[in-house]
Amino acid sequence: MRRVYVFIATTGLELDARVIEISAIEELDGILSGVCFNQFINPDGTHMHDAAFAVTGYDDDFLKQYPLFSEIAEAFLCFIESAEFICWDVNYDLAYLNRELRLLGKPSIKFRKNCAIAPDIRVTVKKMFPKMTCLRDRLYKYFDVNGDDCSLSWTQSSCLCMARLYPKIKNPSFKLYWRVQFISWASYLRLRIYDLAKL
Repeated sequence: MRRVYVFIATTGLELDARVIEISAIEELDGILSGVCFNQFINPDGTHMHDAAFAVTGYDDDFLKQYPLFSEIAEAFLCFIESAEFICWDVNYDLAYLNRELRLLGKPSIKFRKNCAIAPDIRVTVKKMFPKMTCLRDRLYKYFDVNGDDCSLSWTQSSCLCMARLYPKIKNPSFKLYWRVQFISWASYLRLRIYDLAKL
């Protein structure tokens, strides 16, 4: 089975924000193959929002040296073809990727041939661990996931962590499953006690 983990960065969270980086990692039969698609993208005149710059560190001058989305679209679509598409937040990632494709007159990803969109990471977490937070840093800590690498961009590092996290959430070992269940329920009860104490 072929999976592709996809993580993107945008100029902001506005409806007309543009995609500025795509990182995608291939998994074959449960093993990361080492084949990746990583691309910075020129937002074609759309300025970086301050909050987006604070997260990614990319400014307008840095991004303008890279190709437009129209120049890399086909390469990206070929990479995700015949794969299960997995992202962190399907509403965010697909909304902005599909907007870029619509601007080029191309069909949305969900209508691409042989591309199946899996439930995103957040949905999978809530299904397996109902009381677990979906904050990335907490999940990485609980599931012992490390993607620190100074040679990777923020988006590449986030995508790598997601690719390492997903199998642990989807098919956790017995010991890991109950350890995380205990942590998530303990955190939930602490919050409930705190809320009740404020009444």
